[in-house]
Amino acid sequence: MNKLLQSIEKEFETEIEKGARHYLEVNIGREAEKLGLTALKDAFKNSHAIIPLREPRHGMKVRIDGRTFVGYVECHSGIAVPGYVAAKANHCSQPYVPNDSMTIGWHDDSVGTYNLSGGTLNSNGLYVGYQGEATFQQTG
Repeated sequence: MNKLLQSIEKEFETEIEKGARHYLEVNIGREAEKLGLTALKDAFKNSHAIIPLREPRHGMKVRIDGRTFVGYVECHSGIAVPGYVAAKANHCSQPYVPNDSMTIGWHDDSVGTYNLSGGTLNSNGLYVGYQGEATFQQTG
């Protein structure tokens, strides 16, 4: 897992800014597949690392408030991963607290979906389809 997280950090090292308002979701399972780590690919196919970006970029889907990242842990580089991923790596140690409101569909060429099943979403603001296409679904 450490090799995988270090690879993600290296790929985005020039774009990462701790505490930034803009975020990119990176599928951990797909990144594992690129490295030939098939066991991790399957185990983490639905897990995402959050990359805080210095500025918006093509493909960015969300800009999101910290209270929606329950259970995420920040790594030394500034990326954030779910706590269960961090536990496997011993690489990330502090709670992740990002900034700003939740935005789905940030750029005009982006498509984003947020599914909330049970629980409560607390945010400073919620923008669905800011410039792109977006769906927010809540059940429970």
